[in-house]
This record gives sequence, C-alpha cells and structure tokens, in this order.
Amino acid sequence: MLVLDNTKKSQLVTCDRKYYWQYERHLKPTAGSTALRYGIVWHAGKEGFYGYIKEHGWQHDGKAIEAAMLAAKEEWDSLSSKQTYFDDYRTLENYMQALIAYVSHFNHDEGMLKINHVERRFKIKMHCRDLTERRMFPRVYEQGVIFAGRLDADIELSGRPWQMEQKTTGQALSVQRSRLRRNPQGIGYAYADKRLGGTSEGCLVVLHHLSAYKSKTTGLYGKPKIEFDRVPQIFTDGDLEAWRQTFLHNAERILWNRETGLWVMQQDNCYQYGSCPFTKLCEQNAPLGEEITEGYFEDEPWDPAPGVEITE
Repeated sequence: MLVLDNTKKSQLVTCDRKYYWQYERHLKPTAGSTALRYGIVWHAGKEGFYGYIKEHGWQHDGKAIEAAMLAAKEEWDSLSSKQTYFDDYRTLENYMQALIAYVSHFNHDEGMLKINHVERRFKIKMHCRDLTERRMFPRVYEQGVIFAGRLDADIELSGRPWQMEQKTTGQALSVQRSRLRRNPQGIGYAYADKRLGGTSEGCLVVLHHLSAYKSKTTGLYGKPKIEFDRVPQIFTDGDLEAWRQTFLHNAERILWNRETGLWVMQQDNCYQYGSCPFTKLCEQNAPLGEEITEGYFEDEPWDPAPGVEITE
C-alpha cells in the first residue's frame, strides 16, 4: 500500500525522477541544504516549546524556551552528523536569536493561546468514492493509498480552533503570504483534520523570515533580519474536494511509475531554485539502478507517522 504525505507529493509534482531518487531509492546527497536544515530545526524547536506549554501551562521560568533550544540542538546535531553543509547565516546561534524574538513578538499569546495537541501524527485511508473514480484511479483502488502526516499543533486562539503550522523562509513575507492563498499543504491538513473529526477554522500559518547580507569585502554575514507573521487560511468544502482528487491523481501517477519503471525527468525544474541535488544522477542518462551514486548515501525510508493506526 502506498503511503503518501505532503512532502512526497510536492516532490512528485516538481519531478517524477526526483521523487524516485528520494523516496523509492532513499538517496540523499552528502552535501545538505542549509535552508532545509534550518527549517527542520525550527519545527523541532517549536515542538519542544509548545509541548512544554501544553504540559505545564504558560510559565515565567524560561523552561519552555530551554525545551525549545534543547530540541533544536538535538535536531541540529542529528542532521549535521549525516550531511555536510555550507556555512551561511542560518546558524544555530541565529536560531536562538530568532526564538527569543519569536517569544517577544507573540508575547500576548499567554491567556489567548491554548495548546491542545503538538505534532499530531495521522494515517488516513483514501477511498475512491464511486465507479467513475475507480475507473480514473484503478491502481489506487486496487492497491490502496494512505495519506500520512503530522499536524504541527492543534490550538485555540481567543477561543477559536485552528491548525497551526510553522514555515521558514528567506523571501519577503509579502511573497510568502501571496503563495499561501493556494497552499496545498494547508488544504491537506484541513482535510485531515476534518477526517479525524476536528472542528478547526482552518490553518493558521506562522511565517518566520530569516535573512542576512553578506559583505563583499570580508565575506562575512551581517546582523540577521528576523520577522514573523501569522496568516489565517480558511478553505471551503470545494477546496477540500479538489485537493482530494489531486491527491488521488498523484497517487495513481506514482503507482503507474512503479508499474512501468519510467519515472520521467522534468527538465523544466532542474534549476528552478538553484540546481536540483540529484542533477548529477540524471545527467548520467544511465538505466535506473546502474548509475554511479558517488556523492550520495542511502538513508532510512521516510515515514511521517510511524506506528500510527490507520483511520478508515
């Protein structure tokens, strides 16, 4: 049975072959992405921060911040032990500055923000609803597909329920706010919350901007620019249904690729945001399984919700 989450789905939309390298072959480049590492560390810190608040309430002893820093450091060390990274402004020290700035920026949350769940993992069985969909997605119908993931936090803000998600970016917050209008991750989480019996208003996305200018003379980075924003996303039943059909379509595409062994390259995306980390593999034009994988290592298969029971 295919297990598909938002991250896997976004990789497939970018490039079938990229999905193949990362999730069928479980390959990772030895050189990691500093942006991705910072984003993962930021999420880990927020899990530690809000997890402490959920268990102990809003305290003034600094232990929630300490829990965030410990969780972030542990994630930082784990990621740094697996891959090498180029040094830039996305450092652990700047993370700590950003964490303090985050707590200060949202200092009115005490008394307004209630944490119900942190990092709620889920696995949901996706179904073809009628004969037409069974014909459209025959492999999905026959083999089955699971929508898996983890919701950053179930919260109540001023008494209203939301799914709160964290996103990091080096781009302007105005650009990110525009992109969130059709954010498939947010729609997917809203769909999951509904299937799990939740009643959230939608997805409350917390944007964290971090950037810094690099001196042309010294090569050093200056003082980091740290910004935050919260962007509410509310979706209609039509949005959720459109997302569900897109999900089934992408699942069918993966199963078809597995069946045919094709995994086509999407050359339009090879240099969309810099060079794809798997370009060196694709440029060999070798039969799949016969390429030279020097500069890559095989990681553990990705499972966003290990040990979680399937919701039918």
